[in-house]
Amino acid sequence: MFRTVCFYTLLWISLLLTIPAMIVVEIVSLISKPKAEAFAHIVSRIWGKSVIGISGSKVEIVGLENIPKEGPVLFISNHQSNFDIPVLLGYLDSSVGFLAKEEIRKIPILGRWMRYLNSVFMDRSNPRDSLKAIGRAAKTVADGHPMCVFPEGTRSGSENIGEFKAGAFKIYTKSKAAVLPVAIDGTWRMQGRDTLRVKPASVKVSVLKPVDFGEISLRDTSAISEKVKSEIQNELNRKK
Repeated sequence: MFRTVCFYTLLWISLLLTIPAMIVVEIVSLISKPKAEAFAHIVSRIWGKSVIGISGSKVEIVGLENIPKEGPVLFISNHQSNFDIPVLLGYLDSSVGFLAKEEIRKIPILGRWMRYLNSVFMDRSNPRDSLKAIGRAAKTVADGHPMCVFPEGTRSGSENIGEFKAGAFKIYTKSKAAVLPVAIDGTWRMQGRDTLRVKPASVKVSVLKPVDFGEISLRDTSAISEKVKSEIQNELNRKK
């Protein structure tokens, strides 16, 4: 319990310390939006690593060489815990935004930083808004801003992968981005789904090669979804 109290105290202190940088981003954006975005990603990388450090956890990431240097990129990841976003922000060697639930937009400071990172927010209770969010996300990716999507839609809280929602893959079919599966293993040990308790753990992140969908039709988002899920599941099984 003491570790958990210390973690949340230091977490909010770390967020408060980013406020001066947030002001800089606002000012720089008036002159150059690309430079403001680049600075925001530097700050987010530092913050992500600090969050993992505060938790006492360690992260190993492999496969960064698989990230294309050019062209639109869409990362598809399994979702084990709330720590997945800090892990990817801190250790994924790429500027990255997220397709995130609407509730995150309302979190003080964090929600604003997510907007700076070209994230798109989705109200999952509103089908019409969800479709619009998918369209916005596809345009964001097509415009050259890498994005990460968690097709499970919610944290599994375990090493098991939940059902992938095929609708999320419309971002791929609309943007024609390179799809890179990301296998996260271990963040569920840092924090379970229904608890606030934080524990140190060893986490491994594997960035896999862009998926070759072969003859799968762009209209068959279910088959596309299953293909990516199997790539991630195979990687997790390989680690065991």
